[in-house]
Amino acid sequence: MPTLREQYFNSIGKLKDKNREIDFRILLAHVNKIKNLQDLYLKFDDEIIDLDNYQELEKRYFDGEPIQYLTNEGYFCGDIFYVDPNVLIPRMETEEVVEYTIDKIDELFGKKSITVIDVCTGSGCIGIEISKKSNVEKLILSDINKNAIEVAKKNASMIIPNQKTIFAVGNAMEPIEEYFKDADVIVANPPYILSKKEVDDLVLKNEPHEALFTSGHLEVYSSILDGLKKCSKKPLLVVFELGDEIKDSLESLINKKIPHAKYEFKKDINGKIRIVGIILWLWEFLKRTNYTLLVSF
Repeated sequence: MPTLREQYFNSIGKLKDKNREIDFRILLAHVNKIKNLQDLYLKFDDEIIDLDNYQELEKRYFDGEPIQYLTNEGYFCGDIFYVDPNVLIPRMETEEVVEYTIDKIDELFGKKSITVIDVCTGSGCIGIEISKKSNVEKLILSDINKNAIEVAKKNASMIIPNQKTIFAVGNAMEPIEEYFKDADVIVANPPYILSKKEVDDLVLKNEPHEALFTSGHLEVYSSILDGLKKCSKKPLLVVFELGDEIKDSLESLINKKIPHAKYEFKKDINGKIRIVGIILWLWEFLKRTNYTLLVSF
């Protein structure tokens, strides 16, 4: 059997883009059951455990399958999430959605126990990380894809095993109506891409289209905004992930469906519109409680 070092140099010799060589370090660590890349370097002269398995995975990689699906691991907010082709691969930009939501939760609710609903949850990464880092009493994860919900269940059991979590299958807000009255926070990363021309071929060929693409009508956003009328908690925080191209349409939708809400759009680290944060019934809440709230809205 070749050593990990020998196999590594054999593999990267086939690469056209040398910037992707880390993928083979990840793949070698996965096959040899090495938990992190630092340990891989210490064991670089060990023999590869299962060459046939590695060569099969390498072939799939060169055929265009993402490394995250080959290893069933996606890194997000410092945790390792199980991922497969039923869910989107967690992305760094979405980590900014989590950070933003946690900051707003701290400002709005302090140490109060809250209920969080994560719509279009996919792998569950957004809701799970919010739950891990905030005082969440109840977490509801929903998705239209029942296989995605199975992935979210697996991740919740690994990362937040003691959290009270409810899983629901169905489109947008439909399967979780009974929880509307309890919601303090609703977060969602709905499909928001309008054209396949905007998507990298690797993503287009591998990741679930129902989680990527929407029409100009923004059906899922619209459904969630309609559902907010049935939520009784005051204040209510709503956070959406979105793309630059739907910003104007989504803003019109917000103004039409919840005209008295306070909202803000935020850019990500790349300077693109990524987040909209919405607070409903904020001013009525402040008048009733004389609560001093320091928010950037």
